Amino acid sequence: MGDHERERSASKTRRSRAATATSASPERIIERSEEGPAAKPAKKAVIVPGDIMTLPAPVKVHVQRPPPVDGTTVMLRNIPNRYQQKSLLALLDETGFNKAYDFVYLPMDFRNGVNLGYAFVNLVNHDEAKKLMQKIEGWKEWDYDSSKVCEVSWAHPHQGLEQHVERYRNSP
Repeated sequence: MGDHERERSASKTRRSRAATATSASPERIIERSEEGPAAKPAKKAVIVPGDIMTLPAPVKVHVQRPPPVDGTTVMLRNIPNRYQQKSLLALLDETGFNKAYDFVYLPMDFRNGVNLGYAFVNLVNHDEAKKLMQKIEGWKEWDYDSSKVCEVSWAHPHQGLEQHVERYRNSP
């Protein structure tokens, strides 16, 4: 094998190793101390190509804000996309809130004719809002076949009828 062929072969091997280190196998990051095993770990990281690193499964973290003082607006999440405003209003009425709300906003994707999966509901007072949260949280009894489970939280940053009317005044 001539010098030219050896150089091509070595170059090909280097490219193959680089591809293996970057795409074929994950890399492990190891913290090492420069002062020996008894010292605190240094902030430097050494990447060891070819080692397999197992990452924990993603964890869904729901950060709940403190309830607003006298808040009246809640956000419903995981509403089945086939629900129309009429269906959502019927759900609220059938669960005992027929005269307890004064504002409902269910944003729609007009191109596809489905909702975006969430809604804002303003109740007439704080106590009714808390009752709705307790009643609808975890709701699975949808009119349509759906495995979605409703999550309810206080709306943020807008609270109250006036703020929501102003916010969504020109919305489609």
